[in-house]
Amino acid sequence: MKPSSSDKENSEAVESPRKRSRTVLGVSVDQLSSKPAAAAAVVVPTEEGFTDWSGEEIETLLKAKPPGTLRQDIKGQRDWYKDQHLQLKNYAKSAVGMEAKLASEREVMKALQAEQKEIREREIRETKQYQEVLEKNLEEVKGTILENEKQLSEARAQHADVARDFEEATNAIRASHEQVQRLTTEKEKAEAETAAAQEQVASLSETNRKIQEYSNSLQQYNSQLQKDLSASTEAVNKLQTEKTAQQEELGTLKGENTVLQVQLDSTKNSLVETERGRSAAVEEANILRTEKSTLATERNMLTDECKVVKEKLETYEREHDTMVSNLNTSNERVAVLQESYNAQLQGAETMRNDLTVATKRAENAESLCSQGSADTFAMHNRIKELEDAVSRSELQLMQGEEIRRKMHNTIMELKGNIRVFARVRPLTEPEASQESAAAGSAGSILSFPGGLEASTIQVDTGAKDTFSFSFDRVFGPMSSQGAVFEEISQLVQSALDGKKVCVFAYGQTGSGKTHTMMGTSNAETDLAGMVPRSIQQIFNAAAELTRQGWEYNMRASMLEIYNEEIRDLLGNKLPQGKHHNIQHDTKGNTTVTDLTVVDVADYEQAQQLLSKAAHQRSVAKTSMNERSSRSHCVFILRLEGVNHVTGQTLQGRLNLIDLAGSERLSKSGATGDAMKETQAINKSLSSLGDVISSVSSGATHVPFRNSKLTYLLQPCLQGDSKTLMFVNIAPVKDSASESLCSLRFAAKVNSCETATSRKK
Repeated sequence: MKPSSSDKENSEAVESPRKRSRTVLGVSVDQLSSKPAAAAAVVVPTEEGFTDWSGEEIETLLKAKPPGTLRQDIKGQRDWYKDQHLQLKNYAKSAVGMEAKLASEREVMKALQAEQKEIREREIRETKQYQEVLEKNLEEVKGTILENEKQLSEARAQHADVARDFEEATNAIRASHEQVQRLTTEKEKAEAETAAAQEQVASLSETNRKIQEYSNSLQQYNSQLQKDLSASTEAVNKLQTEKTAQQEELGTLKGENTVLQVQLDSTKNSLVETERGRSAAVEEANILRTEKSTLATERNMLTDECKVVKEKLETYEREHDTMVSNLNTSNERVAVLQESYNAQLQGAETMRNDLTVATKRAENAESLCSQGSADTFAMHNRIKELEDAVSRSELQLMQGEEIRRKMHNTIMELKGNIRVFARVRPLTEPEASQESAAAGSAGSILSFPGGLEASTIQVDTGAKDTFSFSFDRVFGPMSSQGAVFEEISQLVQSALDGKKVCVFAYGQTGSGKTHTMMGTSNAETDLAGMVPRSIQQIFNAAAELTRQGWEYNMRASMLEIYNEEIRDLLGNKLPQGKHHNIQHDTKGNTTVTDLTVVDVADYEQAQQLLSKAAHQRSVAKTSMNERSSRSHCVFILRLEGVNHVTGQTLQGRLNLIDLAGSERLSKSGATGDAMKETQAINKSLSSLGDVISSVSSGATHVPFRNSKLTYLLQPCLQGDSKTLMFVNIAPVKDSASESLCSLRFAAKVNSCETATSRKK
């Protein structure tokens, strides 16, 4: 590559100061460095300029002695020494001046070398950056081609009968592959040339002239690469045009396929909605493919295992009856133990009263010693017997409480450490009118085989298929908050018994999650949610246990997880750049840094905390709900119990969670920041399902760290912890697709079991 005229001018501009610097003081630096050290000349500055001193002259000057003729001439010797001293002084001055000039010359040389090094490094950096840009553009081209390939493959699989229409697209993909190969070859060539250029930089860095030539060659090479980049850009534009044509062709094929998809109305509606945006289309297509794959898998499994299920059905029913009988027996035993416990508690109180009376009598007896020592001795024996009886009763009470905790935990494990309840909210008045006008009866898409004690829910989407799901309990639209809490109150008791308990509500926006967990704002007692009811039960139970020597301390905190960031709902906002971090210790305890933790003394104080947190929670309007929760709200209550009689300690934890609404982007109508919120919510909920599935299957690695929510709840989702999921359902037909997604997720969770328990 020949350097251009402008490059030559730049080269001369760079070299000219070097040439000037090498002739400073009128002497060429190259000439100075080329003279032998033994004969080096010293430049002596005088009034006219510099005088050269040879090494021989200096040595002669130093070895010189006064002539013999001056031995007797004192004045002559003085003049001779004076002249000699003057010459040595001139030599010293010349040496000092030369040293200063040489130091200045060295500084100039160092500055030039640093400038040359900076130029070389900048050229190398620019070359590397340009290479990275080329690689990035190439990756984008590859990604575009792979996306086109993927779309064409899907279209070919779904529309095999029109495969001939995809020949042009296939040829385009093949041409794209060839283009990629050509670009790859050009990239390798560019990398090879870059490597060669770098080797040239290393080998030619010794001289300024070669470095300048290399700089010129790099500039020409950059010009060539820019031309290559323009060619690559044109190729990318061409591929983009082909991609647009393929998308238009796919749109035509989707239109033709509409007739074949009459029975999949919900899928057809989703496909129509996907045309509104690429992001929504990709997500919708993935969901539809997942549903299709799931349905196909379920259909195949049901077909293959139908006979086996029929053969095992009677066995399972007998085992179920046996377990129900055992459960009823356990409940009866718990009731008997509770009655015995209450009776013993009353007996102990009576004995304490008797002991008090006996003590007074003993004191009276001691004051009346004249009545006889025999009566006093008998009274002391009676007091000792009463004290022993009280001790035995207290021991029996503590043993009974220990048995009650074990029986309660056994019952919970029999029911399953991971349980799922489904709850259907009532229709609003506008929904009821709309459903009645459309279908003749409100809420007709849902049915509950089994009546009030139902455990099955059926969904009729209007097509031929009816979907049925079974859970631990199903609550219909008329179920009250009190009836729902009655089922989870035993889990709250487990938290008092020192267990880690997690209750969360899952479902689409507007399905009633917040109403279930928190209740209606400023509502009457019968509309209070699971969170305030749980707190009230804990305080009531703790007050009852004080008679047995127990003392409980409650500490509450409340946070929300918004866009994978933790926010404190009870404290002030953190300074800019500071974040809350989750930390687990070896004992399974979890802390969140800088999170406000409040000691709660009574139910009223807890209510004030809930009200404060509700005002700070992130909400937004979507097409599904006027005030949609855009974050996961987590209420954490830490319970620490100490029995001052036995010294026993218990540490429980109750996590009550109102999850953000799960919904598709096309349904929520979210855009911009709201779309990012929805994507973060869906990713977090998907991570929750993956964690529960991994824990159930006993996987060696459980992806707790995939989201802040699962990492926060890690201790409560493993071991002997208790987990309950509410899946909230909206009964309207417009939400049938979202309801099916929620129920399928809940069914997946319901099939999970922790390592320490197996659901019976």
